[in-house]
Amino acid sequence: MRRDRQGRALPAWRTYQRLVGDELLLLSSINPKSFDSRHFFPLSVGGMIVLAQLLCSDSCR
Repeated sequence: MRRDRQGRALPAWRTYQRLVGDELLLLSSINPKSFDSRHFFPLSVGGMIVLAQLLCSDSCR
């Protein structure tokens, strides 16, 4: 998704950027219209208010 519902351009993750320290990159391939770290960029572990749990990885496809 490159634009929001109002047609505004969304920021995009630069694939060459390296995560550092306690940064997390949260991604989902389930819904192509989902907002995730590709739009909001990495989050710090300290900024998390809920626990993210891995439900499935590439190995369970």
